[in-house]
Amino acid sequence: MVVRRGALASVLGADIGRGEALFVGAITGWAVFSIAGRPLLVVLPPRAVPTDARLAGVI
Repeated sequence: MVVRRGALASVLGADIGRGEALFVGAITGWAVFSIAGRPLLVVLPPRAVPTDARLAGVI
């Protein structure tokens, strides 16, 4: 919305470039990590949760 100067119609009808797709993927990944990682904090030590997420990302 910011890049398109608030024109919602141009956002919906615009081509999505590689950078935008990567950005949306990164935001989605962070959201999934935040939601899925919360229950893990009860079971695992706090440092283990992001470490396990990084290892899963590498794999």
